[in-house]
Amino acid sequence: MSQNCREWCPTVEPVHNRLPDIAVGNTYFTVTPFIYYQREMEKIDNIGTIFLYLAYRLTHSDFWLNVSAYLLGPNLNVMPKVLITSAKTEVFTIGAQPFVAVDGAHTLWVTLVYSLIFAAVAIILTWRRDVQE
Repeated sequence: MSQNCREWCPTVEPVHNRLPDIAVGNTYFTVTPFIYYQREMEKIDNIGTIFLYLAYRLTHSDFWLNVSAYLLGPNLNVMPKVLITSAKTEVFTIGAQPFVAVDGAHTLWVTLVYSLIFAAVAIILTWRRDVQE
């Protein structure tokens, strides 16, 4: 009977051959929440510009308009327009934009700082895991 089983039984891979697949899957599940929260933060930043403008209207202080230049969402929204400066290409942007003028270098620096913060949080959370085996 064991000889017949070899002909029709499906082959089963050893578990050690599936470890790379498990590692890749684990990476996806680990990174996905951070990507989700980063995208949600951009939405919060876009909506937050409305509150910054309302604060400016109430206080008449330019501080609230200047803060919008350091939010990730508005900087990402305006980034294509300020980085592509070709005379032949016109770039349209959608979404909230900073209330003050920003240039391409400023948007890249703001994005770099937010990326470093997200990377540091991810490294700290991975380093200080709550499951100790």
